[in-house]
Amino acid sequence: VSVSDGSGIELCLSSPERSLVQATFYMQLHARMAGAGGTFEQRRLRLFRDLKRQCPPASGAQVIRVRRSKILQDAMEKCMPFEDKVWRQDWQIRFEGEQGVDWGGLQREFFSILGREIFS
Repeated sequence: VSVSDGSGIELCLSSPERSLVQATFYMQLHARMAGAGGTFEQRRLRLFRDLKRQCPPASGAQVIRVRRSKILQDAMEKCMPFEDKVWRQDWQIRFEGEQGVDWGGLQREFFSILGREIFS
């Protein structure tokens, strides 16, 4: 028995006597391979569809207030107690003592400064 996923590499299963383990493995492998067909783009779309189904986006926005001087400490204190759904929400960053509307620039700056702090 030969099994191919279309990548050019075939898996050959052969035995003079088929055992229950081999038959079960073959059936499971064949079922997986049947669902893995299609072009790369089709498989990519299927993966993202399945991920969205398992982790639907959360509505609302999470406001995170941090101090520039203690950004790493503040970020850890604010983010550690987050539940799963909060990680999927939009984040609005507010720097203490500064006025600003987060249309993406403050968030980008927050992650840039945070990355520098983590890796320095």
